[in-house]
Amino acid sequence: MQAIQQVGIDFILFIQSFHSPLLDQFFHLITQFGGRAYLFLIPLLIWCFAPRLGLRAALAMLVAQFFVIVMKDYFGQPRPFTVDARIISDGEWGLSFPSGHAQGAMVYYGLIAAAIARRWVTVGLGILIFLIGISRSYLGVHYPHDVIGGWLIGAGLLYVWLTLEDSTASFFRGLSVEKRGLLGVVLPFALAAVHGFFFDNPSTYLIAGGVSGTIFCLASPSAVAWFEGRDRIWLKLARFLVGMPLLLGLIQGIRYSWPAEPSVSLALLTFVNGAILMLFMGIAAPRLFGWLHLSPRHSG
Repeated sequence: MQAIQQVGIDFILFIQSFHSPLLDQFFHLITQFGGRAYLFLIPLLIWCFAPRLGLRAALAMLVAQFFVIVMKDYFGQPRPFTVDARIISDGEWGLSFPSGHAQGAMVYYGLIAAAIARRWVTVGLGILIFLIGISRSYLGVHYPHDVIGGWLIGAGLLYVWLTLEDSTASFFRGLSVEKRGLLGVVLPFALAAVHGFFFDNPSTYLIAGGVSGTIFCLASPSAVAWFEGRDRIWLKLARFLVGMPLLLGLIQGIRYSWPAEPSVSLALLTFVNGAILMLFMGIAAPRLFGWLHLSPRHSG
């Protein structure tokens, strides 16, 4: 393992030898498309372009991130900038293997590319996935094997997702409403609880709550009923400008509500908060847009 790490350190030092202010800014921007940019990209796709695709991609990415956290905690590998002081990095919390940015990007953008199925979209998103991975090593927060591992695991998860999604959705729709609700809440929370038993990491509860909320959005006919008819550019923009401040305010309020110390109540609250965020994006916000006459069916 030390030999692999040394090869990775050598690679990071090599690409950082091309360091420049312009390149720094470029990779700092690119890396956000595998991280914080999801906060804007997920609602943008759901509210403005393709609600069901947006929810499917969000669900797949959340499941991928759950796997990332579990594997990071299991392998427990430190980030490269903590191992070699020559590596330039602004630093980042958490563990190293695999790269969550690389894995999440492969699943999220890969699913969108597969759904749209146009060559220029596939090529463009493929380049973005590649650059996100490279940015993680350039910024000194991941070894190249972290990135490659993230890509490979993400590709595997994407293949499984695309293969099993239809049959899983059919099975889920065949259940009674009560069983759907029970499965949509209990299974994600149970997986997070099992992880939490072995590793003290509440992040999985937030992701599990997001998974639960997204499942309910996809199961609700009202989640996509508003997205009918022609849609105008100004309506897309208006929905985004109305919805984003509310979403950001909701996230800020949630942060202040978290207990300071780890506890059962923190786990439950974190799970609920994750569900609330996705229910807002998939159900509450679209209904609000309808009341404000910002949905396509009101555009004439």
